[in-house]
Amino acid sequence: MATKAISALRNIGEWGQRPRGAEEILDEQDATRIPSLVGVRQERMAESPFAFYRGAAAVMASDLSAAPYSGTAVLSCGDAHLANFGLFGTPERHVAFDVNDFDEAAPAPWDWDIKRLLTSVHLAARASGATVDDAWDASRRAARAYRKALRRFAGMTSIERFYASVDTGDLQELLLSKASAAGKKAKRRAAEAARLVGQAERSARKHTSDRALKRFAVVDEAGGARLVDQPPLTQHVEAMGVGDARGLFRAYLGTLDPDARALLSGFEVQDVVLRVVGVGSVGTRCYIALLRDGQGTELLLQFKQAQESMLLSYGGAKQPARVRREEQGHRVVDAQRVLQAHSDRFLGYARGAADEHFGGAKVDHYWRQFRDMKGGVDLSTLNLGELAALA
Repeated sequence: MATKAISALRNIGEWGQRPRGAEEILDEQDATRIPSLVGVRQERMAESPFAFYRGAAAVMASDLSAAPYSGTAVLSCGDAHLANFGLFGTPERHVAFDVNDFDEAAPAPWDWDIKRLLTSVHLAARASGATVDDAWDASRRAARAYRKALRRFAGMTSIERFYASVDTGDLQELLLSKASAAGKKAKRRAAEAARLVGQAERSARKHTSDRALKRFAVVDEAGGARLVDQPPLTQHVEAMGVGDARGLFRAYLGTLDPDARALLSGFEVQDVVLRVVGVGSVGTRCYIALLRDGQGTELLLQFKQAQESMLLSYGGAKQPARVRREEQGHRVVDAQRVLQAHSDRFLGYARGAADEHFGGAKVDHYWRQFRDMKGGVDLSTLNLGELAALA
């Protein structure tokens, strides 16, 4: 087994024969999306090679399936590009740093996530104006940091790894400690990265449900709140009315831990709108629900359609016999709970609400808080040094 793994690693950089064209795959995906939003997705993907890459996880999964890979499977996040790492609030109200997108998560070769991450670093660097050589250097530095982190984790016990996490304070301390023992150029890079982390944390702490309510909700004549239409990105739709959302909400409550379920059981859905998010997700069903409890406390939750992971549908990743084919929302939630050091306490799932465009089949959704201290760094604003430090 060890000999086979070593042989696979020696060939891991080779390129296989592309099994399917990119346009064919994207057209196939568009055929399952809300028709009126397909143009928005295409427009967002056309902004740059990096934006196209963000929306083309299925294309990369298909390409990787034909190239040599390690054969060692892990629970892969499935979409580990640089923009899918960010900040979010923990239950203790710290701001953690971690991967934050699990729509495609499934067992797959460990190197697929790394290839997607390092390719994203290269494309982001090129978008910032870097030369090809400098973009390769940024990717190599990110790979080197990954190897060092993996070696550090290998020296821990399984219990230590289970409890390991990184918040913004840890991240800044780590960067500054590296700067004190490095050369002048590396010191500047580490100090700049620490500054970026601090700036992103301050911004993330402002991204709360209360602030989002001021942007997305207004008080109606009866003194209640409703969500505001801002088409085409935010709007009420016939396919998801308040009654539909309330049914899904009741089913979702049963998937929560008892304390979170006890809290949210006192809330009821007051309004719901379709909300366009991301790049690759545009056209899938993603909603914001406005909830209120008996004391008038209001809360925004997001629930988003979950489809089969592209690692399976386009990558053909072989699934271990012990993996059951659960509801897709269940898959996303389980993966996030395993892969994130601190997961949203309101994370859950539900199946329901017929697909209005494609045969009326029930749609899988996963639920989470909306803008609960979530944040990150705008990659488009970074120069090469800042981008390399972040990576």
